[in-house]
Amino acid sequence: MEAGYRLAYDEVVRALSQQAASLDGLRNRAGLLLSAASVATSFLGGTALRQEGLSAFAWLAIAAFIAHGIAVLDVLWPRREPEAAARPTDLIARFVEAAAPATRHALRELSIDLERVYVSRMTTADRLGYGLRVASALLSLEVAAWLMTIAVSVG
Repeated sequence: MEAGYRLAYDEVVRALSQQAASLDGLRNRAGLLLSAASVATSFLGGTALRQEGLSAFAWLAIAAFIAHGIAVLDVLWPRREPEAAARPTDLIARFVEAAAPATRHALRELSIDLERVYVSRMTTADRLGYGLRVASALLSLEVAAWLMTIAVSVG
């Protein structure tokens, strides 16, 4: 039975590690999207805004840039996430100094606790992934709007 608990514990630790890497990857991509939007706005927006007045496409591009910034900041904004590490004081109280220490079930209890953290973080990861997809779409819309602004002013 101990081998089964060890397997469950090892798997949940591995899953949490992969999940943390995935969340870091989402945040890295969000930072890259913010950089791309800044470059697109400075080059394409600068060219488009040299014309007289702001067209509807220019306003659309500006609105998309602002919305993109908000979507990216939502992904990058620091948030308090459930801790995956067990606090030593809790471990000592639960498994060492308890009236009837259940050390043989320690791995089982830790596995269950860590699974709760994993499930809680899945919701966060799903929301951040959605925010990243929205930011990507807004960047595409922004670039298209800037290009339309330039095309209308030239042609």
